Formats: sequence, C-alpha cells, structure tokens
Amino acid sequence: MGEGVNPLSAASNEQPANLPTPRETNFGETRWPPRGWPMFACVTNTSGSAHTNERGQASNTFLRYDISIDDDGLYCIEITNCQTGRNGTSCTPAIGIRFKAREDWYEDNPQKSVASIHVGGQTLIPEKGAILRVILAMTYIISRIDRGQAPNLRRVLGIYRLV
Repeated sequence: MGEGVNPLSAASNEQPANLPTPRETNFGETRWPPRGWPMFACVTNTSGSAHTNERGQASNTFLRYDISIDDDGLYCIEITNCQTGRNGTSCTPAIGIRFKAREDWYEDNPQKSVASIHVGGQTLIPEKGAILRVILAMTYIISRIDRGQAPNLRRVLGIYRLV
C-alpha cells in the first residue's frame, strides 16, 4: 500500500478540535491526558483522519481516530479503517481501547482500569502486555494521522504483534 499524503487530503480533512496541552487540566470537565496515562500526552486532537490512494486501485483508504468520554467516565479511543470505492464506503473498527483514569492501573490488576481493548473487531483480554502493545500501536498510528499520513495498518499491527 502506498504510504503518503493524498494531495486532496489537506482540503478534505475535517479540522479536529484541539485538546488542551498536557499542562492544562481540563478536556471539557475531564483531565487530559488521563490521570495515570501519560503516554497519551502526545495525542493533541480529539479526532483526525488521513487518506491514501492505492496505485492501480479504484478505491481509497483512510484511517480515522476519535477520542471521547462516555457517561460512565470511561475514555474511549477508536481508530477506524475505511475503504471507499465504486460500491460505496465501508468502515471497520481497526483498534480501540476503553479505560478509566487511575494512577495505579499498571501496578494493580489492569482489568480494573481497562474496560475493553479490541483489534480488528476481535476483543482481547486486557492483560498488561496486550494493553501496552495496543497503546504503542495506537499512539504511533495517531501520530502518523496527525501528520496527514495513513500508515499501512496491517504492517503496524504486525509489528506490535496484534494480528
């Protein structure tokens, strides 16, 4: 898959709302990065997308991420893989995590803080190794999307042993 920026993507990307810098304390009424999760300090937008055109293909691929906080106070980070072509657009969840803000999530039982993780529509058991690999993959993908690049999703998930 050809990695890079679609020349039209700058005009077609939605302008994401900015999250506060890590030194600021509120994301709406909630702290960002979440307490105990400093690895998400590199995420500076609530959403973003990046497009890539596959050479010789009549379809486009784009990755999109969204960050939200649900009514129970769980942070939700989702990355979606979408294909557009002659038959329309199909989107599938690529990778996601739902978690609570807790300082002791890593030392304590991670199942108490991480409500769910999924990769490619498959739910994973939230054990420390899987959680850390999901976080690393997500922060890498989000950093590429924020730069306007859509990385090869299969390759990234393979590097982090998630497929």
